[in-house]
Formats: sequence, C-alpha cells, structure tokens
Amino acid sequence: MFLGYRPICQAELPETFCYILLVGTSEEAAAGGSQRKTIADVAASAGVSSATVSKVLTGRHQVSTDVRDRVESAVRQVGYVRRTTRMADSRDGLIQLVVKSLRSPFLLGILDGVQASANGVGASLIVTNTSVGDPDAWQRIHRDYPAALMGSIVVSPDSGHQSVMASVGTRPVVIIEPRLPSIDGIATVSTANWSGGMSAMEHLLELGHTRIGMIAGGVNSLFSKARHGAYLASLNAAGIPALPELQAHGDFTVASGERLGAEMLDLPTPPTAIFAGNDEQALGVLIAARARGIRVPDDLSVVGFDDVPESVWTYPALTTVRQPLTEMSRLAVQLLSTSIESESTPRSVEVATDLIVRQSTQKLYR
Repeated sequence: MFLGYRPICQAELPETFCYILLVGTSEEAAAGGSQRKTIADVAASAGVSSATVSKVLTGRHQVSTDVRDRVESAVRQVGYVRRTTRMADSRDGLIQLVVKSLRSPFLLGILDGVQASANGVGASLIVTNTSVGDPDAWQRIHRDYPAALMGSIVVSPDSGHQSVMASVGTRPVVIIEPRLPSIDGIATVSTANWSGGMSAMEHLLELGHTRIGMIAGGVNSLFSKARHGAYLASLNAAGIPALPELQAHGDFTVASGERLGAEMLDLPTPPTAIFAGNDEQALGVLIAARARGIRVPDDLSVVGFDDVPESVWTYPALTTVRQPLTEMSRLAVQLLSTSIESESTPRSVEVATDLIVRQSTQKLYR
C-alpha cells in the first residue's frame, strides 16, 4: 500500500532527491510507526539473526525445525505484524544509498547504477545525503522504516566502519570504495586503485615524461593512498626522484584541482604532466592551464581517474582511468542481497580498471 512521501533532504537539492517513497501495509500504518515491532525485535527475542527471521517469514527451507519454532513463537510474543503485500519477499523492499554529496559526477554514476540494479531485484531506493546538515537522517531511516529496509549501500563513508556498523545495527551493509581497511561484518566493493594508478603512470612515462606532478585526494583515504602509492612506485621503478613540490593532496573537487594545479604550474620548472587522483581534480588542472596560456597536451599532459561523463566533454577530451561504476553498483546490490539471504561471511570484491587514452596526453617532444 502506498502511504505517501516524506522529505529527507534540503531543498537546495533536486526535488527527485528530496523525498522517499514509503511502502507498507494498512496494518503497519495503523500500528503507529515507531511503535510497530520489527524483524530485529523478533530476532532479539528468538536469539537468532534478522536474516534467519527473514528466512522463516518468507517460508524458506534453510532453517531447522527448532529454530523455526523459536522464531514463530517470538513473532507471537513480540506482536510482530506480518506483511501481506509483495513486500513479504525479502528481495522486495527498500535499499538505502548513503552518499556525502549528490554534486559529484562519480556519485551520480553510482546512484544510476544502484537504482538500475535495485530495480532488477524488485527493490526501491532511498537516498540519504549526509552533506545536507541532517546528521540523524541515516539513523532515522533505519528507525522509522525497519520492516521495509533491506540494508544500506554506503559510498566512501567519512566515518570509521565501526561507526557505520553502529548506525545500521543488525542490517546488512555494503561499502563502495571504503576509505578505511575492511573489518569483519562489512562487505566492500572497490576499484583496483593501485593497478589503475600504475597504468596512468606507465602511460605518461612511455610518452617520455619524467617531471610528473600528482594531485591525490585526502591523505587518510584508502583509495587515494593506493593511487598516490602507484605514482611513487612508478617513479621509483623508473629511477626518477619523487619531488615534494610535485605532490599535493586535494579533496577530489574541481576547485582543489585548479588551486593545486596552479601552484604546480607556477613553479620555476613546472611539470610536463600531471596525474590527478580523480577526474574532477583533472578538470581543475585544465582550467588552471588554460588561465596561464599553457596548451594541453602540447605543453602539459593531464590524466584523471574515474571516467565520468564530463571527461569526454572537455577540450581536449581527458585521458583517464575508467572505473566500471555500473559493475561496482551491480556487485554492491548483489552482495547486499546475498547478505540478506544467507548468513555467510561478507566478502570484499575488487573490480578492474581500464586506461582510456584521449587527447589530453601526448608524447613529450622537449
């Protein structure tokens, strides 16, 4: 039964991202929201996991008779109201996508991919934007819509994984591009950041560049460290010193790429190539170069990372390392679904990257 819409984000964002669809049965609507009992309540009473309760409620056979009886008894004791709609299928529900901004082309690509994959398993999508000044939005969704919520997919959380686990409680969670090393209980999907960074550097070195700048992301970010590490390893293997003035850490925005790129290009001996830790920073470098009359790729080669749509629209078109955003999204939904259907240990998956050579790089003729 369709119950209506409820705003969960600030008006500054597009309307489509400011509301979530509430789905439930008439019995649940009458139960009064926060007073209704949840699968987690049943699980606590029966001494089993929420996934096991879901199996019992959906009539699956991978549960022993003793456990099934305990769950059925707990359902009666706590007063849990079973669903009577197609939401009873554990593959039909709400998937929460948690992002820190909807302005990033990378995150919009993930959003598109998760939406399509969620549709494929019969689920609807909730988007929680953690940058809109509502620190409780994530926790409130888990509190207010517990029966319908399957689990969460979190993109590059700023907080530690322990904080993530505390926020989601017993529900499954998958992290796309974790900023911190994996811990037990959380499945992850990440890019082969090291090999992607190596392919970018190998391309520039093969073109004859030896004075190569690097604009990485945050110093504590796991994937930023991998890309920066690939830069350092490539220079070391080529016998080229890693100069401090040619290394900088931004925040993955166009503004930081422009600012840090300008600082490098204003050096007495500027780099002949810059490897940016993502496409947005690479776009900032292109802006800084244009402002100084530096021609790309004649005077400066630029490589990004992500292959967002904007990388094709720049002039010249950007050479970049492609992350398969659709595949990463599909795997995240698949891992979330697997976590719901079984009690197997969550696993981490790494997807390969591809170097996409366009017009922003060329052979050094100096």
